[in-house]
Amino acid sequence: MYVGALSFYDSADEELEWLWKGGGKHYPDDAYAHSASLKNIYEIAYGSKEGLGNNAEWPLCLAFAAFAVRSLLNGQTPKLVGSNAKKIGVAVGFDSGDMLKIGELTEDGFAVVQRKP
Repeated sequence: MYVGALSFYDSADEELEWLWKGGGKHYPDDAYAHSASLKNIYEIAYGSKEGLGNNAEWPLCLAFAAFAVRSLLNGQTPKLVGSNAKKIGVAVGFDSGDMLKIGELTEDGFAVVQRKP
């Protein structure tokens, strides 16, 4: 897991195409989390022939990332990343493209995404 930032965000884009459009990508030096929890999830998932492999790793790592990022951004605003934007999209996921938008960093703090029924 690592952190990255984009200069472009489209809040109406439910398919998260804004993650792949345009330039302005920024990855800080040593942006990786170096998470012992993620390492343990991987080791348990793939540690034996009986392990669940990707069936465990994919949902557990995605959930861990979502909760960790939500916790880190609680009470923060776009100024955290030096932005004057009114809102910044926040997504977690894998480099392969499996992504989940979890919320927006707004002038009022982090707001969880409200899914449409």
